[in-house]
Amino acid sequence: MQPSQELLSRLDVALNEADLHHARVRIESGQALIDLVVLTLPEVGPEPGLEGRIVSLNLLRVGRVAASLREGRWDDETASVIPFELEQLDEVVGSFRVQPIYGWDFFDGPDATWERLGNRLSLDVTIPGGALDHTLDLFQASGAGPERHLDLRLWFGDLRAFARDGHELDLDEVAAGGQRWWDALHRGDPRTQGHGIVPGRPPSN
Repeated sequence: MQPSQELLSRLDVALNEADLHHARVRIESGQALIDLVVLTLPEVGPEPGLEGRIVSLNLLRVGRVAASLREGRWDDETASVIPFELEQLDEVVGSFRVQPIYGWDFFDGPDATWERLGNRLSLDVTIPGGALDHTLDLFQASGAGPERHLDLRLWFGDLRAFARDGHELDLDEVAAGGQRWWDALHRGDPRTQGHGIVPGRPPSN
C-alpha cells in the first residue's frame, strides 16, 4: 500500500528504540526488507515475546539507496568513509551486532544529514523504475570497540509489513502497538520494564 503521511508519522513512534537486525535490497524486484524488533503492546495482556515483536518492513518500488559508513562518531567530519557494494549492505548492518534506532523521525525525514554527507557516501545506487515518493532513514552506531557509524536512506513508493511467521501485518496495528507501548511507559505500566528505557518526552502521532 502507498502509506499516508499520517500513517508514516505514527510508524515513526512504533520504530523508536527498535533493534535493527537486517537490511536487504533486491534490485531485480525493486524491494527492500528491513527486519526489526520493535517495542509493542497489545490492548490487553502482557508484552509479546521476542517472536511477537519482530516486524519485517517490505519497501516496494525502491528507487534509490544511499549509505555512509564511517570510522568515527556520527558527528566526526574527519572520519574515514568506507565504500561498499549494495550486496554487502546486510553484512555491514550485521557487523554492528544489532543496535537500536531512535529519534522519532525515520520516514520522510529532513534532508540535512544527507546534504552534509553528500560527498561522503559509501554507496549511492539508483534503481530504474523505482519511486522516490518516500524515504526511510536508518542508522547503526558501534556499541563497543572502535567508533563506527552507518547512515542509511532508502527511497520507496509502497510499504507492507510482515511478522516472523510470514503473515502480513496491518500497518495501522503496527503503529497502534508502538503508540500503546510508549503511552504505557509514561504511565509507569510495569509491562514496559526490562528494556532500560526511562520516560522522556511523550510520543505523539
